[in-house]
Amino acid sequence: MRKSTIAIALSTVYSSTAWCADMDLFDLSLRELMDTPVQGSTLTQETVSSAPTAVTVFDQAFIASVPVNYLYELLNYVPGIQSQRGADSSFAYGYSFRGRRNGNQSKEALLLIDGQVINDPRTGAANGSLRLITVDRISRVEVIRGPGSAIYGSGAYGGVINVVTRKDWNETAIGGGNLGLARVRTMGTVSTENWSADAYLNASRDDGDEYSLDDTFSDAASDRITTRDPRRMVDLSGSLNLGDTRVSLIWSEVEGGDYYSLETISEDYNFNRYIHRGIHASHQMQWSEKNQLDINLQHIFVEQHLDSQITAEGAVSAISNPSSDDPIIIKALVKAEGYRFSLHNDWQYSRDFSAQMGMNWQRNVTLTSEAANNYNTEQLTNNDFPIDYYGDFSQTVRSQRQDPQQIWGVYGQGLIIVGEHHQFNVGMRYDSNENVDSHISPRLGWVYNMNDEHTFKLLYGEAFRAASLSEMSNPNSPVLRGNLELDHEIIKTVDAIFLHQEDDLNYQFGLYYNHYQSPIGIILNSEDIRQYINGPSDDGYGVELEFNWSIASGYWLRGSFSEMLEMPSAFFREGERTGSLHFTYSNGPWLWSLSGVYQSETITEISEGVFQQLPSHWVWGSKLSVTISPSIRTVFQIKNVSDEQYVNSPQGQGLPEGVPNRGREISCELEYQW
Repeated sequence: MRKSTIAIALSTVYSSTAWCADMDLFDLSLRELMDTPVQGSTLTQETVSSAPTAVTVFDQAFIASVPVNYLYELLNYVPGIQSQRGADSSFAYGYSFRGRRNGNQSKEALLLIDGQVINDPRTGAANGSLRLITVDRISRVEVIRGPGSAIYGSGAYGGVINVVTRKDWNETAIGGGNLGLARVRTMGTVSTENWSADAYLNASRDDGDEYSLDDTFSDAASDRITTRDPRRMVDLSGSLNLGDTRVSLIWSEVEGGDYYSLETISEDYNFNRYIHRGIHASHQMQWSEKNQLDINLQHIFVEQHLDSQITAEGAVSAISNPSSDDPIIIKALVKAEGYRFSLHNDWQYSRDFSAQMGMNWQRNVTLTSEAANNYNTEQLTNNDFPIDYYGDFSQTVRSQRQDPQQIWGVYGQGLIIVGEHHQFNVGMRYDSNENVDSHISPRLGWVYNMNDEHTFKLLYGEAFRAASLSEMSNPNSPVLRGNLELDHEIIKTVDAIFLHQEDDLNYQFGLYYNHYQSPIGIILNSEDIRQYINGPSDDGYGVELEFNWSIASGYWLRGSFSEMLEMPSAFFREGERTGSLHFTYSNGPWLWSLSGVYQSETITEISEGVFQQLPSHWVWGSKLSVTISPSIRTVFQIKNVSDEQYVNSPQGQGLPEGVPNRGREISCELEYQW
């Protein structure tokens, strides 16, 4: 087998067994880490260098050294990806792949956890309660940039995030910090000769940071509101393994109040809760020594509660009956579910040739989509004055579209090794959607292993994203209208990537070009109401770089940088340049790190066609872990060390200050392993 080159983002290397105080965590060289596995790019075993994608892999060692708590924070260390806070709730965080993002939802990437597709069946987004996926449950995360529809179909538009959770691990931790933080988590495993089971539980709450923000219901610049962004979350997952059969469960709930809800502030009314439940069953069948079939069946259920103030007090007193100064309040409830079934066959014909083929079927259904209002909002939408004032929330308005979405697809690919230096990947997928036209997604890849130190990749891929149920529903909404005529949005991508590997240094440099066809976006229509549309085609291209440097024994440095050299006009809410630096020092039981992430200037839209620039920022964090004994460790962490008052660009209009992020967060945890 040809040697692999690694361009993996690693800055610390732990033993997978325990925190041994007498072990130098940096004794292993980069060359000894060259065979880091990558499964998500082709659904077969690859390495960072052989995978026909632009991919970054973080293992649990690196994750444990970075001063972050959640997946969205970790993604800022991947070139080409940037996470931003939204103004839909206190826990609204999303991320973009190479600048592309549609609203507050992260719809452009497919998120997998242990084979389960996590994307919301109604919105198609990898958001919801799993915006706050805690990183201590992660064993490995593969971040694949570029089209993935040739394997995964709709949803893998801009990339794939494949999360593998920790197994066979027993650990309990308790901690707290400023902002009223309190947290407890535990994970454990039980096994016999015939079966094994793993479980993870995390529960946390905090009071949030304090903000002084513009009153979104006042035109006076001097009117300010003091608010906080408290949140509470519970995350429970588990799996049962019986031979070649595995059943896993996920249940997650997060809620928050005050702060922004639908980009408005109301201390009296704003509240959000999101619940995600999922069950996934898989079975492997070994047809022969060279042929394996994977069967997967999955069900997802999501539920969202959203309370928000829509107008200022007294805004509709003159047009309401009976007249009332109460603001319009919305209490929305959405429930949806999705079913997925897939077959994947891996045929390893020889050392130099393998073929993968399969099919999947998915069905997404909106179970409930309704809003309780204290006024008759249908009359308001139709300009039927005066509008009825109810005084309570006994009246509800339901979504005008409840039709399910059904998609099925078939795919095939071949992986061919020619000699000692060349690997080729050829793949294609056909998808049929009952709501819109069918689509074919091809993929071509050439990986040229020049020698032990250099690898070159040239890749081409196409992907599509079918409009979600939420984008096609509520065509008469007074807030954000769906569009029943939406077509697929399509991306065509070329990647050229160069990888270099030495004993103490590796780096990966890439160029990409994206062509966006019929991108789904939001415009302000002739009635001054936001509406989903298919926009004009556009292009974008940029560069991505990441490196790892073992400076000396115990000293590691990792960095990343990306720049969009040409960005579509719709990408103005993202920074043209992003970067990160991560330094780690380890000596016996001590491990200390200092990390920073950078985002260049962004733009916020104040009103239609009126823009304002938001400043660039560096945000630094630090982490110190001390191994007290083979089973006890303490971890001290500071996020946003300098208390930087940085903001993100909102997806809507009318927030000239941007969306504020939390200031300095300090926490301490005591971990016990048994």
